[in-house]
Amino acid sequence: MILLRFRVENHRSIRDEAVLSLVRPSLTTLHPRDGDWVSATTRVAGIYGANASGKSTVVDALKFFRATVMNSATSWSLHNKLPQQPFLLDPETKDSRSGYAVDFVLNDMRYQYGFVIDRDAVRQEWLFDYPSTKHRVLFEREGHEFKFGRALLGAPRTHASATGEREPSSRKRGRTDTSCSAHCGMRSSTTSSSLTFPSRTAPCALIRSPRESRTESSTSTT
Repeated sequence: MILLRFRVENHRSIRDEAVLSLVRPSLTTLHPRDGDWVSATTRVAGIYGANASGKSTVVDALKFFRATVMNSATSWSLHNKLPQQPFLLDPETKDSRSGYAVDFVLNDMRYQYGFVIDRDAVRQEWLFDYPSTKHRVLFEREGHEFKFGRALLGAPRTHASATGEREPSSRKRGRTDTSCSAHCGMRSSTTSSSLTFPSRTAPCALIRSPRESRTESSTSTT
């Protein structure tokens, strides 16, 4: 697997969207014209900034992304809340959702996977691939609502059940049980709420990313 880009919003000292890109500036399309992803990416990326400017927070956000995928359906399920770490110095963002997304290449196919969480549950999740100049939906999710693309192999209900969704009786008690298809969620003790960010902190790039400009930028943000 080749990591192309990692994006995060509303995580610890990162309030607005931050991007760590491993794509070379010479790549200006969704795919390298010669198909050589190794030459189109860099093995090393530097994050520069003053002390306490948030450099280590980018790495921490990447670790949190990995931990969410790996642990939320196991050890995290023992707790009533997700360990969300929002930006606390803004009265709006401290109660807002956090967004994470990665662009990567696997078996010469470009993908994007991401999710949006709050303290109670995974609110949004998506997986796209890019077989051509446009994205293709493999699955999209908002709460318990799933949309599966035709290119996703396997039975849709099998993928939905992989989220760790509990039996309907739990919902009758006012509980919303959610977790990601990649095991990045947990049981919520609240009823369903709006699935959009507050307008000021809307993760425009995270949610808009599949339909974004085809131009890649090599931006390292702290």
